[in-house]
Formats: sequence, structure tokens, C-alpha cells
Amino acid sequence: MIGAQDNKTPKRKITIEDINKLRFLEAEKMIPDDHKIPFIKRIFYKYLSLRLYKYSNIFNSKIIKNIRIFNNSNKKQVSELNNLNNIRRVLVFRYDAIGDYFVTTPVLRWLKENIPNIIIDIVTSNRNNAIISQDIFINKTFIVDEKSNYAKISRDSIKKIKKNKYDLLLSLVVNRTTRAAELATLAAPEAYKVAIGNREIYKQIFDLLVPRQHWISHASVQFYETLLKCFPNKCDISNLEPYIPVGEKYFKEAMKFAQDNNLIFNPKLDVFQEKYNFEKSDGYKYIIININSSIEQRAIPAEKVIEIVKILKEKYPNYVYLITGDPKKKHIIQKVVSDINIENCKSLMLSFNAFSVIVAGASLLISPDTATIHVAAFAEVPIVALYFVYYAIFEWYPLSKNFTIFHADESGYPGADLIAEEASRYLELNLASS
Repeated sequence: MIGAQDNKTPKRKITIEDINKLRFLEAEKMIPDDHKIPFIKRIFYKYLSLRLYKYSNIFNSKIIKNIRIFNNSNKKQVSELNNLNNIRRVLVFRYDAIGDYFVTTPVLRWLKENIPNIIIDIVTSNRNNAIISQDIFINKTFIVDEKSNYAKISRDSIKKIKKNKYDLLLSLVVNRTTRAAELATLAAPEAYKVAIGNREIYKQIFDLLVPRQHWISHASVQFYETLLKCFPNKCDISNLEPYIPVGEKYFKEAMKFAQDNNLIFNPKLDVFQEKYNFEKSDGYKYIIININSSIEQRAIPAEKVIEIVKILKEKYPNYVYLITGDPKKKHIIQKVVSDINIENCKSLMLSFNAFSVIVAGASLLISPDTATIHVAAFAEVPIVALYFVYYAIFEWYPLSKNFTIFHADESGYPGADLIAEEASRYLELNLASS
């Protein structure tokens, strides 16, 4: 939703209904992707195959044997996917942000629940790996260097991946498709390969290219469509449910934090992949304010956070206010808590796995556009969000009904009073229903 800027006339906020109305108008303004590609980059794509062969020289000859970029006689055929019993191993590319992984979980659930004895491995990033390692649907993970523009993955990992002889490869990354093409060709030459993208060049490498629809649909829909295209008569996406993978030790870590801080923890339990029992306790409901992230732009200024808490504290004195953010910016979080200087305002610094559990039990989340928003949405926690990239509102909004998004751009941030007002609306609904 687009919010107001400080000292300016408030802009209209965008709800889920507004998103559905506006996305088609915005899509019409989009310039075709091919027109945006600089000349030098078009040349780069044209010689993609040469680049792939060049890369293969760094690997042992056993690794590159039988690799064929445009043709592989041993490759799985789409007809083989019609019989789910023919699919034993699936390799998924999800080497990007944590939020992207959370939004992918319905796809993983469908694969695991509908294909007998399937083994799912994931090529992941360092930041995703801590979460994915707790996912009981996943067999193995292989870590790629997410900051590199190239398919940087160890020679040993390539060997291990290739030995598995995957039947199906799902590349669910929506950026850097060139890297996905390189990695798919080197690591899973025999698999039936599926990716999301619009450029014709990639059809020479991927057997199925699902068009990416900018603005038109949520990113999760693009992931679901890969299932529909692969299994057109077998996949029902009407009841795909996301989940939060949390190991027992992290659930206990979260419970200890809740008990130590006298918090009422009563989340939507079926959002967790595994079922845990816990004792409900008396205490205080809590609000989480996520003030920053690893991306510098995605942050709420400290002075605005302080103002928001003071406004809400005046009206809701019996809530606990938990201030959190990027662990590398812990000093900023502690400074904000110190400046607010009230007993029921505390810092929340846990492992992300345990942090996800605490988010799932909150009464409200205020946050920039980060993975935290998707966790809260899955658990049906009301959200007041700040999005800094306009198109992300349409492609990555929270998958729930209880959210408000403000667009914070270069012209300024929404006023603290507007954020607090929207937060109050959700808290009143929460109080009315309890």
C-alpha cells in the first residue's frame, strides 16, 4: 500500500484489493525485456554456449563427460513425468533470499506429498541454508556463492550433484537465469529442466520455460505454475499451503525467550512443518518492530521507530514491544531500545529459526520488506509493511489478508503517526476478537 510522506498530503494506501486493480495498469507500462538488454549483454547471451564450455574446463574431465548444451540423448522426456512413479530425484534451485524460500514451500510440500518416495535436494545460498537444513522434506543441500555473478560452486559439489542423476530440475530463481543455465547444464545434464524466464536463448538449455509475468501475479504463482506445466493433469494448486520449517531445538529456544520475557505465545501451530507441544502461559501480548535488514535501503529510521513506539505505548501500555533487525546491526537495535527507555520495550535477537517462531506468535508486525513479513503472513499475524521497490508490492506482497503496505521511496518515509494509526487498527481488531 502506498502511504503518506512526512509533511505531505497522504498518498493512498494499497490493500490486496488495490493490488489486484492496479497490477494490470502497471503491467501495460512495462517495456518488453528484450528492449531493456544492453547491446553488450545481448552479445554475451548470444555466446552463452561458448561461455559454458569455457567454464567446463575448470572441472575434472569426468565431471564434464556427456555434457551437451543443446542436446543430450540421455535426457528425461516430458512424457516420463506423466507417471509420477518415474520421478525419484528432484533438484531445486533456490540460492537467493530467505523470503524466496519461504514462498517456495508449497511447491516442496506438493512434491513430497504427491510423488511416492521422492528425494528432494536443493542448491541453496548461505543465508538460506540455516532454514533449509531444518526442512524435513529436503534430503541434501548444496551451497552456491550467491554474491558471485557466476555459477560458483565447488568442484566436489558438482561431482556429488551429478552422481545423483536427477529426473527433474526446477530452477525457481527469477533472476540471474544465466547462472541457473550454467549450473543446470554442468550438474544435471540428464534431468528434464524447468525454469522461469522470458528470453528465448534459455529454451536451448531448459526443456520448459515458464514465462515470468511481471506485475501480473505474485511470485508464488509463478512457482505454482511450474508444477502445473510439469504435471498438468495431476497438480491441484487450489489448496497449496506454505509452512515454516523449525527444528525442535529452535522451537525450545523460542519458548525459553517467551518464558523469560513473560510473553503470551499462542501462534497458529499448523503453520509449523513439525508439530510441537507447549504450555500456554499468562503474560503479555507483544508487537514486533523489525527496523532494518542486510539491505541498507530496507530500514526504518531510528527516530521514526522511537516515535512509533511512543505513540503505541500511550494507547496500548500492556503490550511488550520487541525491537529486532539484522544481527550485524545489533548496536543500532540496542541504541533504539535504550533511547525508547521503557520497561516493556526489549531487543529481540535470536537465531532466525527461533526468531521465526516468535514472529508467528506476535499480535502485530511492523517491518520493511524482508523474509519476516512472509513468516508473519503464513501465521496470519497482522502486518504493517514498508516496501522500497514499487514492483515488489505486486510480486512479493504478504500472502495473507491482514496487511497494510506503505511505499517508502526517495521522496520520503510514511509519517510515524500513519504507521501507528494503521497498527492501532489491527490491534483493535485483535482486542475485539480475543
